[in-house]
Order: sequence, then C-alpha cells, then structure tokens
Amino acid sequence: MHLSVDTSVIVSESALRDLLCQKPHLIPMAAVRVGASPLTLAWPEFKLKVFSRIDVIAFNQDGNVMLVECKLAKGRASTRTALGQILEHAN
Repeated sequence: MHLSVDTSVIVSESALRDLLCQKPHLIPMAAVRVGASPLTLAWPEFKLKVFSRIDVIAFNQDGNVMLVECKLAKGRASTRTALGQILEHAN
C-alpha cells in the first residue's frame, strides 16, 4: 500500500512510524475498505504479546482497526516480510 506522502524524505522506519502516528489520515484506509472513513487515532509500538509489537495500530471513527508494519524497502521480499509480521501478530 502506498502513502500519499513523499517517503524519500523519511530516513528511517521509526521516523515513518512517528509520522503515521502524528497524521494517521495519511494511511489510505479507503484502499482497504471502499467508503471507509479516514483513520483518526493511532498508537506507536503497540504491544500485542510479550515479545511482539506492531509498529502502528490505528482506528477510524467507525471503529475499524488497521495494523501497520512500517517498511522503507520496496519489492516483493519487503512485502512478504511485512505480511508475515502482521500474520504472526494475529496468531
């Protein structure tokens, strides 16, 4: 999923995480669920299990939840890594 922000100026995944927590509306919720309202509230480094944290957990006014793993790298390998992390968190 692509963000509507110039990621070339983001120097680290933690900087990206912080930006998304400050401005969760940048996360394109409508790309995941058509007609969904923008995300309005987000927390960084949300602890799910003893050794498991999600980079960002965000909510919209309708109660929808989005789990976000921040990755600066592009390509299939990075996408697989992020999806694997999200699936592990759901386990």
